[in-house]
Amino acid sequence: DIYLTFNDEGFMDVLKQNLKNMELLKWDLNEEMIDNLSMQQISCEKVVVKIFGITIDTTIGTFNMKGDKKLLNYLYLTGMGSRKSQGFGVFNVI
Repeated sequence: DIYLTFNDEGFMDVLKQNLKNMELLKWDLNEEMIDNLSMQQISCEKVVVKIFGITIDTTIGTFNMKGDKKLLNYLYLTGMGSRKSQGFGVFNVI
């Protein structure tokens, strides 16, 4: 597996492709909503985490996210990224 941080080239493209591979119709979402999603870095840093004997590059910080309300709610409820079940990809609305 390859884990990208927000500063890595292609981060948003990979994030959007991963979102498109999820159960969009179940949540009444579509690919256009994902294509229009944007994130702007406000303050963040790369953090390296060790889990299950491997190290993963992660990002922690504050972002400004813009997109369809249904998509943003979906991301808030389910998290973002590939390791959501281990507690990664959680975010708060401020």
